[in-house]
Amino acid sequence: LQQQQQQQQQAKHDKEMIPKLLAFKKNLDTIISQSFQGHSDFRKIIRNSWENFINQRQNKPAELMAKFVDHQLQTGARGTSEQEL
Repeated sequence: LQQQQQQQQQAKHDKEMIPKLLAFKKNLDTIISQSFQGHSDFRKIIRNSWENFINQRQNKPAELMAKFVDHQLQTGARGTSEQEL
């Protein structure tokens, strides 16, 4: 029973991961743009850190991102701009 609850909790976290990561990335981009005038060194640092962080869970983030984009495309991404996609 406990294992089933853990799996359900993990599935919930996985479902929320991509929208939260995208919001986090948007915030980082805003900080770099506003606080560091978009300086390329800061962009490189964030990009490298982001790649390292994403790769910590092997293929899971890539799989979840693919599912997220597929869902957005299937539902017509109602209320979502092309840039947000």
